[in-house]
Amino acid sequence: MDRRDEQPPLTVKVWGTDKNGRDFSQTAEAREYTDHGALLKGVEQCVAPGGIIGLQYKEASTLARILEVWSNHLPLLSVQLFDPALCPWKSVLGITTPEDQKERRRAPRYKIAVAIDIRQERSNAPTHFRTSDISTSGFYIETILPLGVGTELNVAIWLGAEKLLTDAIVRTCHASVGMGVQFVDMAPQDEKRLAEFLERALQQQNSASAPPASKPPAGEIAQDPLLEPS
Repeated sequence: MDRRDEQPPLTVKVWGTDKNGRDFSQTAEAREYTDHGALLKGVEQCVAPGGIIGLQYKEASTLARILEVWSNHLPLLSVQLFDPALCPWKSVLGITTPEDQKERRRAPRYKIAVAIDIRQERSNAPTHFRTSDISTSGFYIETILPLGVGTELNVAIWLGAEKLLTDAIVRTCHASVGMGVQFVDMAPQDEKRLAEFLERALQQQNSASAPPASKPPAGEIAQDPLLEPS
């Protein structure tokens, strides 16, 4: 029997732009998955081969290209991951890479929505976002209009009612998906304030979501491969 036939289906988040230029975000089922691609069952939007979509399994996200589309009663897509090292379900496959070990040495990233104001250099008009993940090194935001890699930014991070100001730079850019931003020369005292705020926010998040009789001792720390600060 083919090993893929024994794989349990995975519930994944899929987002992107359909053939009519409309943005979409939904859940689907991944089957016959490897570290190079998968079959996606149940994508309801009309998409075409060659299109690019975002994929997320649990806390891991990546990008994929649509190879083939079969439109029967339940649409089925064949997709290829851009980078096997960023395979979101590699933990299910039992894959460990040097990138994983390197990732664990970085500042932990929290799957917390924090209000962020971004202003480009020489611009007075800030743009408002909420992070999809954040650490003391940087953050990732989902946006269909990401800024180019190397864009210098002035960033205001809202720590509740307080505002933390720092410089930053765009490190990764994924068209119609989002961008990863790295902090530049954040003051040590501000880094400490941010770390303490994230720990408190995580504890509050866990307290709100945990069953009364089984509160977890620690929260979940996201490892988002789309954000790659140096």
